[in-house]
Amino acid sequence: MHTLNLYLLSRTTGEDLFPDLERTLSGRQYTKRFSAHEIVSLRALTDALEQAAADSGDGGPAQPGTDSPASEQAPSPGAVLLPLLDGFCFSYTIGHISKEFDLLKLAPDRSLVLNIELKSAAVSEDRIRKQLEQNRYYLSHISRSILSYTYVAETDTLYSLNDRGYFARAEMSELLGQLQRPAFAGSIEGELEDCFRASDYLISPVADPDRFLRGEYFLTNQQAQFKQEILELLARERTPAPPFISLTGSAGTGKTLLLLDLGMDLSRKKEVLFLHGGILRAGHRRLDALLRHITFLDAHAAETAQLLEDDERLQPYVCILCDEANRFPLSVIEQLAVTCRRLKIPCILAHDPHRLLRSRLDLTQAEALIDAHTTLHLELSGNIRINHPVYAFLRRLFNRKLSMPQQIDLSCIEVLYASDAEEAAVIRDRFKAAGYIYLPLPEHEPEGGASPQPDAGAPQPLPGTGLPETEHPAGADLTAGEYDRVLLLLDDRFAYDEEQMLYAKRLPASSMSLLYEGLTRTREQLCLLVVGSESLFADLLAIRSGK
Repeated sequence: MHTLNLYLLSRTTGEDLFPDLERTLSGRQYTKRFSAHEIVSLRALTDALEQAAADSGDGGPAQPGTDSPASEQAPSPGAVLLPLLDGFCFSYTIGHISKEFDLLKLAPDRSLVLNIELKSAAVSEDRIRKQLEQNRYYLSHISRSILSYTYVAETDTLYSLNDRGYFARAEMSELLGQLQRPAFAGSIEGELEDCFRASDYLISPVADPDRFLRGEYFLTNQQAQFKQEILELLARERTPAPPFISLTGSAGTGKTLLLLDLGMDLSRKKEVLFLHGGILRAGHRRLDALLRHITFLDAHAAETAQLLEDDERLQPYVCILCDEANRFPLSVIEQLAVTCRRLKIPCILAHDPHRLLRSRLDLTQAEALIDAHTTLHLELSGNIRINHPVYAFLRRLFNRKLSMPQQIDLSCIEVLYASDAEEAAVIRDRFKAAGYIYLPLPEHEPEGGASPQPDAGAPQPLPGTGLPETEHPAGADLTAGEYDRVLLLLDDRFAYDEEQMLYAKRLPASSMSLLYEGLTRTREQLCLLVVGSESLFADLLAIRSGK
């Protein structure tokens, strides 16, 4: 998708013609449908700007009584406005997080960004301001200089939010003046997608603990709503039983971010306990060292079981936060429920139900036990991490009965084939040079149900290939961290059953869920390399081709 001229786009208001014109001007890969309100609001904005140009004297008919030849008369307001409305993106969405901007204009050198939001009907000024503030967060990764406006067509009112957070009504002449700034002469080159890299605005508290601690993140509307609901619930008198909250959501919906954001708030004056169902990573340990009132523990550690039986040690904690809770031992979940009820300590348990996978007994049992004790269930839905085309692909990868969204661009996914380990090594090295990270699957089931952790001192074999592997980060596991480019290998141990569900044979029980975790760690580009199984390759290639 590239930039277009808003004046040319706004000349038609026909609901049937407008989408085709927009696709033609923007180069969008599919025809997007727009509501009548969106179309009319855009026309109202351009008309208001044209009137402002006329009122300013920059354009309009020659004054009565003049005898200047037509060629020397001042240009019309439309002629003045037309070049100023070049270089805009209309209804642009950041794919990873479904964050939409109505109108964006970037200076060619990205030194300045203009964002205009359109409202067909009047809404509260508080809502307008909050939206502009949120937009500024996402745009701040492109430029420090951001011009923020909202235009309400019904009332013909313009609002602005400046760099210092001052929000007020503005005159249309002000916006016209901004469009005339020399910095906006010309348009950015290439696709707008090149300006929005997932790593620039998606924060993983564990992978980027320092950015998290500096507050370089923004909760989605749903995360903020759930946070407010939880804080209000915790503020109430906890009788007869404290909240036992189940926070679910598929990969990338921001469960860990919400948990730790809540922990930051709750730990300002009180102690908070954070339990993790996988192996504690370097990011967890750094957060544990820097956050004085939050204690991080591995749910599988003997120390955790002992703590949950020690009322005196638990008394200072105002809340217990649990991440990857369906990977906890059943005994720990039961002890949490009993102990929290006895001591009236609220508990929040976040987990991904892995609905795309075949039932895995340990996860299913843990989820059933959590549900049995749950007093409030909250489910995050909006995906804020994973690349949307990758997520659409992996849903069909695990269950071929599921349909692929229409007009989805899968160009960020490659499905390749190698007949043996030697060919796989050649391809692997090529992708290594291109910056891809390989995420290994386990050859053996880890003890205690925890996620496998590569031995940093010894290269691990690629599953089924015998190839040594050294590209993955030392000490990484598949359930934490995000990567711009991911390479995964599949072989004849993966196949589809009669129900068209992907399954693994001759592999640990955790392999399917770990494959799912690895796929959902992809920010931008994914490559699946099939080794020695032409039937599996044919299946995956068909999915990639949209068949």
